[in-house]
Amino acid sequence: MKTPETQKPKVLDVAFIANCREGWCFALPSWRQAYSTPSNLARCAPPEAFLAVRASLAAFWLGITIWSMVEHKSNDWETAPEWYIYLTHWTLLFELFYLILAAVVSGLAIASRNGEPDGTTPCYVRLTYALQVLTYVAPFFVFVLFWALVYDWNSPDPPSVLSCFTHGVNFVVALCDFLIAGLPMRLNQMWVPVLYGITYVLFSLIYDLAGGTAGGEPYIYAVLDWSENAGVAAAYGGGVVFGAFPIVFLACLFCVYPLRNLCQCCPAATGLDV
Repeated sequence: MKTPETQKPKVLDVAFIANCREGWCFALPSWRQAYSTPSNLARCAPPEAFLAVRASLAAFWLGITIWSMVEHKSNDWETAPEWYIYLTHWTLLFELFYLILAAVVSGLAIASRNGEPDGTTPCYVRLTYALQVLTYVAPFFVFVLFWALVYDWNSPDPPSVLSCFTHGVNFVVALCDFLIAGLPMRLNQMWVPVLYGITYVLFSLIYDLAGGTAGGEPYIYAVLDWSENAGVAAAYGGGVVFGAFPIVFLACLFCVYPLRNLCQCCPAATGLDV
């Protein structure tokens, strides 16, 4: 007969495997519960209010995205396609896609939470979960990168309102969703922002070698000028991918994520925020 000591590791193994599945393939034990229940910090709010906040964030960020596109095209129609080459705008679009998907999936989860039990986590739910991890990391990185390396602090003109929205408010919007979402954040999900960083660095290299321009310059960002300073560009790219993105991810995981559990004024939440 098996002793409790021999049974305990199996329980731990099951928990370990479940956490690994959440991290690598974003499978959830109950996606309806995960997306219909807010975090402990927002657990006083009913599911309908939670959905309203998510829908409002998506609508707000859609407006900012349209504003950014119109502003860029109105300045110069010939260079309008260049809007899509900047890391800021990549991140803006991915944040928009996530916020819309999160609102839609939350709506579906709330509408069907008392229906049939969950089966396999749908692909669109897994995609939403993966985009959530990216949305919590990339906007903060863009915010820091822009004001530290791109913005000219010696300029006599103040930054535009739109720049403040796309390089500051973007992080605030992501932070709001981060604090109310009930899904867990796992250490083994770090691969998502790292892959995002690798993809953009490779894109900047290919764009540069193909003769692409940005604002009349032969590079997207001066620090990623592969034609003239390949070594510097590689150093910055490697530092961003394997240094900055993991650091921001760890800051989100160990500094911001625990804030979800600060609220003690309402009954315990039943979501997956652990």
